[in-house]
Amino acid sequence: MRSNVMSAPLVNVPAVAPARTKSNPRGLGRPPSTGETASKNLTIRLTPTQHAAYEAASQAESVSLGDWIRAACEARLPKPKRGKARS
Repeated sequence: MRSNVMSAPLVNVPAVAPARTKSNPRGLGRPPSTGETASKNLTIRLTPTQHAAYEAASQAESVSLGDWIRAACEARLPKPKRGKARS
C-alpha cells in the first residue's frame, strides 16, 4: 500500500526564544513593543507619476513605500534644539 501523505523536505529553522514577561511567563506570542505605537493614519492623493517615482525610490532603497515616505517626512522635521534651557 502507498501512503497518500507527502513528505515535506526538512528545513533548518533557527530556534528563537520567545519573550518571557510577568504577564506571559511561557513567553508565547508577539514580543511587547517598545516606544510609541503608531495609531494615526494619513491619507494623501498622488498623481500616477508621483506614485511611480516614490515607489521606484523606495524600491531602490529596499524599503516599503510607507517606510520611505515616513523617512522622507521625518527628514523634513525641524531638529530639536540642544543645550541647556536658560531661566
